[in-house]
Amino acid sequence: MRFAAWGLREEEWQGPLLVANELVTNAVEHAKTAFDLAVSLTGDIVVIEVTDRSLAGLQHRAHDPIARRGRGLQVVDALSRRWSCTGHGAGKTVRAEVPAEAWVDD
Repeated sequence: MRFAAWGLREEEWQGPLLVANELVTNAVEHAKTAFDLAVSLTGDIVVIEVTDRSLAGLQHRAHDPIARRGRGLQVVDALSRRWSCTGHGAGKTVRAEVPAEAWVDD
């Protein structure tokens, strides 16, 4: 796994892994197109980018405690230092910057 190759301990990559999972799941379930996943490390920030081929925007839903689904972007928002969605001619790219220590409990 790339996180381990970068020298991150397992507890340091749990947050970035969860954010990557949520963004990829959104691309599969909502965009329903091919997608690209890019992950990089800048200092102690893991940058995750998912680019799909859909022009449909994101739906950041309000918190609903009884909803069975729809919390993916809430998770991304909670764990990311910042995140964005940028449209381009062939689709969109969702980019999240997640501190590697997001879940470290020292």
